[in-house]
Amino acid sequence: MKKVLGWLVLSMVLTCSAMTAEEPREEPIEQPKTDTTQKAVKDTTMKETSLKDVSVPKPAVEIPWTTNKSGLKWREKIVGKGTEAKMNMPVNCHYTVWLSDKDGKKAKLIQSSKDTQSLQCTIGQGLIVGWSEGMVGMKEGGTRELIVPPAIGYGASGRGEMIPGNSTLYFEIEFLNEVKK
Repeated sequence: MKKVLGWLVLSMVLTCSAMTAEEPREEPIEQPKTDTTQKAVKDTTMKETSLKDVSVPKPAVEIPWTTNKSGLKWREKIVGKGTEAKMNMPVNCHYTVWLSDKDGKKAKLIQSSKDTQSLQCTIGQGLIVGWSEGMVGMKEGGTRELIVPPAIGYGASGRGEMIPGNSTLYFEIEFLNEVKK
């Protein structure tokens, strides 16, 4: 029995080696209809890169600023879905205000209601003109960014040491809700 098994294994080995030793086929090997194999190889091949070759992704879409006749610039950061703000409307809102640099970007943080509690105020009463003008048209739940020039802000006099004269202000205002009387 051992001899038979031995001959059987030997014949299998010889058959396999004879199959691998065959001459290459003359008939062409059929190529895939699309070149996906080559693309996959190209896409997965690593190449040397330097930091100058690496691109930084750009932000989605830059939201454009709207400029009013007064010089106020504003843009929606989050569009609300509730009641639209109007002059003389009592509102509850959060605000953050920065001094603006010469390019109209946030520079020095001045104050934020988010550190304490929301502000209850009436649009057009007791607020600087730029803030009131900037809130008109906002909808509850929305957040708007404002760039308020000195003429509709605190003007040439400023506001104490916190806001120097002729300062441009950068606001972020979140309209929480209309205050019902």
